[in-house]
Amino acid sequence: MKKPQLLLVEDEKPLSSNLRELLEEHHYQVQLAHDQSTALALLNANHYKMAVLDLNLPDGHGLEIFQQLKKIHPQCYTIIITGQASVENTVQALNEGVDAFLIKPFTVEAFEAVLSQAETNLKLREEKEQLFDKLQKTKQFYENLLNSTREAILVIDLDFTIRYWNRAARQLLGLSTGSLDIHNLQDYIVDGFKVLNHLYKQLLLGKVAGWHPIQLKTSTGEKIELNLTGHFLHDASGRVDGMIVTLESTALRNELISEIVRREKIKTIVNLASVLAHEIRNPANIVSGRLQLLRKEIGAGKHQRAFETIQRQVDRIANITDQLSMFEFRRMDTIPESFSLLGFLDKFIQQSGNRFNNIRFELAFPHRLREILLAGNQTHFQDAFGYLFEALNQSLQEPVTLTLRCYLSRSVSERPMLEIEIGANRPLNFRDIFGSAADPAAHLPNLGVTLMQIIFANYGGDFIVQEATSQTATLRLRFPVYELTPEEEPARKTSKKSKNKKKH
Repeated sequence: MKKPQLLLVEDEKPLSSNLRELLEEHHYQVQLAHDQSTALALLNANHYKMAVLDLNLPDGHGLEIFQQLKKIHPQCYTIIITGQASVENTVQALNEGVDAFLIKPFTVEAFEAVLSQAETNLKLREEKEQLFDKLQKTKQFYENLLNSTREAILVIDLDFTIRYWNRAARQLLGLSTGSLDIHNLQDYIVDGFKVLNHLYKQLLLGKVAGWHPIQLKTSTGEKIELNLTGHFLHDASGRVDGMIVTLESTALRNELISEIVRREKIKTIVNLASVLAHEIRNPANIVSGRLQLLRKEIGAGKHQRAFETIQRQVDRIANITDQLSMFEFRRMDTIPESFSLLGFLDKFIQQSGNRFNNIRFELAFPHRLREILLAGNQTHFQDAFGYLFEALNQSLQEPVTLTLRCYLSRSVSERPMLEIEIGANRPLNFRDIFGSAADPAAHLPNLGVTLMQIIFANYGGDFIVQEATSQTATLRLRFPVYELTPEEEPARKTSKKSKNKKKH
C-alpha cells in the first residue's frame, strides 16, 4: 500500500527530529510543524491521511489542530502524544475521536506498534471506501437500467406495500422522488386487493401471471387501461420475499400484435408474388417464342396488327412479372431503418421529378416537422411513392399541380401520426385511379397501386381517398411516428399549415 502523507506536529526539536527520521524509515512522507499556526497552514494546503500531534504547544493545543483537521480531512488517522498526561486529557482526546494516544517518553517499539495499527486501520478504511464506491456504482447501474425502460416496475411486499418503484412507475402513480411515505399498490388499482390477491394465487400455483388487464387510478383521478404482469421475488435462500410487478400500456401490446400480424401478412404476399412471377413468366415466355416462330412461318401480311396486339400483351405480362420479382427481391434484400419522411420526399421529388412529366409539385412542409422520424425502409418507400405518382402521371391528359401538406395528429391509440395530404389545383377523380374506400369493387387499381398499398400497410400506414364530390377528391397518407423531435410534445394537436411553400 502506498504510504500516506503524514503531518507531524511536535515542539521539542530533538524528539521531532527522531520521530521524523523513524517515520521516513517507514516510507512516510513527513511534513513537520513546531507550532499550531504552522500546523494549521499546512493542513489547509495539503491532504493528510495520518497525523501525529503533540498535545501541548507554545501557541495552542493539539486538540484544536485535531478539530480543524477533522473538518478538512475527516478520514485522517490521528495519534496524540503528550508528556503531561491526565485522565481529563485522555478522556477529552478519546471523546473528540482521536484514534491513538501515546504518553512520553515512549519506546521505538511502542511507536512502531501504533504505526502498524494505523496502517492496518487505514487499509481497512480504504477497502471500505472502495467497496462502498463499488456498491454505489452497482446500485446506480441497476437504477439506470430500471429507469431506462418504459415499463412501470414495482417491488411490493406480500401485503402489497410498495418497496421500490422505477421512474416510469413513479411518474405513472404520481409518487414523489425519495418519498418516505408508505404506499400500497392496491390503492392505485380498481379492485386492487382482488386483482393483486388473484395475481399472488396464480403465482403460488406456478401459473404465468402476465398481461392481466387492469384499470389504474392516477393522482389526477383518471383511469388508465394497463396490463399487469407479476413474478415472485426470492431472497438468497429461495424464500418468497415479495412480488415484482410490471405495468404496461395496452396500446403497446396491441401495436406489437398488429406488427407481428402485419409482418406475417407481408411475408405471405411476398411468397405469393414470387410464385405468381414464376408461374406467369414461364407461359409468357412460351407464348412469346411461339409468336416469333409463327410470324416467321406465315409472315406478317394481313396478320401484322394481330401480331402487334399479342406482342403488346406479352410485353405487359413481362412487365408485371418484373414488378412482382422486384417487389420480392427488395423486400427480402433490404434492412428497416428510421428516417425523415419529409426529407425523403423532398429529395425523391428533386431526383425523380422529370419522371413524372405531367405533375408539378409544391411542398408545404412545416420546418419543425422535418426532423420527425418514421420506421421503415427508404428503398421500399421509394418504390411506393414511385407507384403512386406514376399512376397519377399516366392518368393525366394535361399537366396538374399537386400540393403536398403535412400534419402531426393523434391516432385512436394515442400514438402520434404523421399525415401527408395530396391535393390538386383542378378537379381530379382519384377514385378511378386508386379505387374507393367506400366501394372497393367499383374500380380495381392496377398492380403498381396495389404494391404501393401493400408497402405502406407493412409499416402501419393508411392510404385514404377522401371524396369531396363525384369529380374531386383528396389523397391522405398516415404513418405512425417512430421518434418525435424534442419540441414536439406527444399530445400536440394537428399542426397548422405552413405558409412557406417550396416549389420544384
